[in-house]
Amino acid sequence: MAIGSWARCFGPSVYHYDSQSLVIDVSGSLHLFGNESRLIRKALKGLSKLSYVGQASIAESARKAHVLAWSRQSDLAKAKVHHLSLSEHILESLHSLGITHIDHLLKLPRRELTSRFDRELSHRIAELL
Repeated sequence: MAIGSWARCFGPSVYHYDSQSLVIDVSGSLHLFGNESRLIRKALKGLSKLSYVGQASIAESARKAHVLAWSRQSDLAKAKVHHLSLSEHILESLHSLGITHIDHLLKLPRRELTSRFDRELSHRIAELL
């Protein structure tokens, strides 16, 4: 069974987010599992039965869920900026400025970030919110 087909038991809309990630829209089916924690436990158990190892998170946007899952954080502010899938030159610039966590980034004026780092960074921030 393809993993995408299997994932449809959690929600009707499933797509590959990147080469190692799936996004499942659970907005209409979450109530069937009782709560977010139960759905995540069931999904991770199912992945394990299929011989996959995974991380899972439920959030308002695909980017936010992806960052939370990969960073293994429940609070977006505590996640590191490298989980935003930014280009290497932007990550290096952020690190040189001491910006290592997303909370540091979110405290800065977005207009200034766009002028300094181009649209890639502001686009990623917009995807989180």
